[in-house]
Amino acid sequence: MSTSRARAKTVTRSWQPVTEVERELMEAVGRGDSKGCLRVLAGVDLVGYVAKDQVDAGGDAPWRSISSGCLIVRTVGERLPRRPGIVAVRTSLDTLARSWADPRLSLLVNPGTPVEMYLTARPRDLMRWKRLSKKAVRGTPKNERPMRLLTKATGPLNGPLAHGLGCGALLAVTNGVLWNDLDDVYDDYEQDRRLLRDLWGTTTARDWQEQMDTLLAAENSPAEPEFALRVRQRLTRAWRVAPTHDDWRRACAEALDELSAPPSAGVEIQRVIERILA
Repeated sequence: MSTSRARAKTVTRSWQPVTEVERELMEAVGRGDSKGCLRVLAGVDLVGYVAKDQVDAGGDAPWRSISSGCLIVRTVGERLPRRPGIVAVRTSLDTLARSWADPRLSLLVNPGTPVEMYLTARPRDLMRWKRLSKKAVRGTPKNERPMRLLTKATGPLNGPLAHGLGCGALLAVTNGVLWNDLDDVYDDYEQDRRLLRDLWGTTTARDWQEQMDTLLAAENSPAEPEFALRVRQRLTRAWRVAPTHDDWRRACAEALDELSAPPSAGVEIQRVIERILA
């Protein structure tokens, strides 16, 4: 009978699960629970690594990361460092099941780690992948993947740095990346290229550099929030305590008067302050 198999390696002291995904996989692998492994994989992103020129040439990118009869993918915590000429391509268990063409191929997940899994991919296996994937996305809007807060176990969890990174956690969840990771978050070359083109009008290295320079100079955001926040920051530094809401509003109005700004600017700044305080 065709079954998916999970093979456990000896867990060494030097290896720890990077995220909850790898921890859940380690527990399932340790139990010899192949269905439990699939349940985890069905609800997370998987990443394959492919030669950049092959992806640029078109075709189904994940299928180009085949070695020794196996399609190789990794979970978020086991992503590889960036390498010249190699790009990451995001996929999912459901996507693979729907495009799997050769039952002689197998799926190899996280090779060389204690949560390495070798999964057969015969027709019965593919049906199980689809069924479990359907359960994993139940309640999720169509064409969207399940949202999950991904925390790096060795990343900052407390203190000012963690607090700052936490402010962007919603964006991290939307993008499917680790919210408290300071390393490279590059994990989907095709999606990154599409977003740069469609949202930023960026298709060349020069375009990208111009956008980065604009972002770092804080010239890409509306001026009103930046102005209001800078006024509050200066008051806080001068008084060594955060200003009251009324003091903040009054200071912004006085600063605009000194700049001879039009009345409409004052109205907009006050509106921005109300939004921030809401």
